[in-house]
Amino acid sequence: MRHLCIFGTFLLGVWGVYYIGRVRFRDWRLGLLAALLLVLSPRLFAEAFFNGKDIMFLGVFTLAMATLVRLTERPTWQRAVLHGLAIGLAIDARILGSILVPFTVVLVLLDDAPQRRHQLRLLGCCLVAAMVMTVVGWPYLWENPLGHFVAAFRNLSHYPWSFTNFYLGHFHKVADIPWHYGPVWILVTTPLPYVVAALGGLVTVAIHFIRRGWLAIQERGVQLDSLLVGWLLGPLLLVIALHSALYDSWRHLYFVYPALVLLAVRGAVGLAAIARQSSSGRRVTIILALLAGLETVHTAVRMVRLHPYQNLYFSCISAPTAERLFERDYWGLTFRHGIEWMLQHQPTGPIRVYVRWPWYNPLYNNTLILRPEQRQRIRYVPLAEADYFITAYRWHPQTYADSMGTEIHTLHTEGIKVLSIFRQPSR
Repeated sequence: MRHLCIFGTFLLGVWGVYYIGRVRFRDWRLGLLAALLLVLSPRLFAEAFFNGKDIMFLGVFTLAMATLVRLTERPTWQRAVLHGLAIGLAIDARILGSILVPFTVVLVLLDDAPQRRHQLRLLGCCLVAAMVMTVVGWPYLWENPLGHFVAAFRNLSHYPWSFTNFYLGHFHKVADIPWHYGPVWILVTTPLPYVVAALGGLVTVAIHFIRRGWLAIQERGVQLDSLLVGWLLGPLLLVIALHSALYDSWRHLYFVYPALVLLAVRGAVGLAAIARQSSSGRRVTIILALLAGLETVHTAVRMVRLHPYQNLYFSCISAPTAERLFERDYWGLTFRHGIEWMLQHQPTGPIRVYVRWPWYNPLYNNTLILRPEQRQRIRYVPLAEADYFITAYRWHPQTYADSMGTEIHTLHTEGIKVLSIFRQPSR
């Protein structure tokens, strides 16, 4: 049920992307294209089934953005209340959802409506609904709403995490990660055509601003483009400026990804506009569209081939490079394969296993899908007492020493070694 609910919130995000795309580009097909790109994003698709933090936040944040776009289409108090409830839901999922408030204020006030008082009343209605929903949905705030909210907000940028990130071949403490940690992770785990098209979208929006000046901000399309640019770049710049705690690749920034796919569609629309201006531009556009389409189909094929380990997808680097520079299965999803392999190759008796992890939780979590009699055979013991040592290569990119035993089984995803089982010598 938990996993089903997580996937349900991902579907909310897919619908939100479709809705925003349909409104921005005035074409349901382009909205559907943006939603398709979100689904055909290997890492996010895989984690949509089990990541109860970041995928849930992505879903409710995107839903709130969709209700914001809906509010600005036709401002009514009903839509204002609905958007306020969506903001509160996003804040309940993660306090970073509070950045929806400035997005809302700016986008609503950008509308050059004659009834400014009506807009302010709608904003007040929206913010009251957001505050009520935030408190109702966050039990921590019930005793002291303002004090506890401030305490949580202060903890936002420096969340305590005692482990390290393996990034670009080095180990970094959370407080010392380089500024490019998030952008590089996004680059190497997002299909390359999406990144290129999104950059094209950013350039298209910038060129339109330069040509039209500040008068462009009164255009409905430009307002929505600005919202997408702020959605993508605002949190990234905020994280860099505050030296915020990031770990487990870029999962804390997943909520900006819908803006990336929408800007990718914006880039495609801008390229199509260029194609209509000349025959040579048309030929170049057709070639680029074919290449992007083929690569997107290739991404879908890779997702099928990787299943269920799409969370270990790398877009534009080789397997040896990925092994040398980046952490691998930090979710421990591959441990299920390892457990089932050990049960199959040792059908009777206890299986004494050692996991080089801060805890054995990832292995234990995977045993919950087993039958009770199988689960009872798994014993978590120190290395000196173990029959097997199992690793998912989160913090150990190099080959293990012979003292860990004989490597008897490995699991690879597209050439990347993501799981090893070592047999300990008989004692």
